[in-house]
Amino acid sequence: MGKREALDAFETDLTNPGSLKSGEFLEDRIRERAARLIPGDRAGVVDAFRDWIARRSEPFTMLAVDVARMESLTELEPEVEGLQRDIAAGLCFRPHYVRRVDAALVVLRGRGTRP
Repeated sequence: MGKREALDAFETDLTNPGSLKSGEFLEDRIRERAARLIPGDRAGVVDAFRDWIARRSEPFTMLAVDVARMESLTELEPEVEGLQRDIAAGLCFRPHYVRRVDAALVVLRGRGTRP
């Protein structure tokens, strides 16, 4: 498996009718799928979430940030730091999103615990 397969798997969750109705449902589905994929293909999942963070688009970017925090995907720290800078500079997202990014960075830097 690799990035393409991970992206395809996550796409299945994005098109699930329940995901269209509930952001919490979508987050749960993406996190569950990531948790299943990580043991066999951590690099593919990390690469897929790198792409999502780079999109600077909802729901992709913030889902990737949240799952990175929940699954301690420390490899994504540089990308999440870049997102934090872009939000602070007003280049993407509303300022309140920085709270989620900050929470992820605490975990990714090893200073906090997952929820």
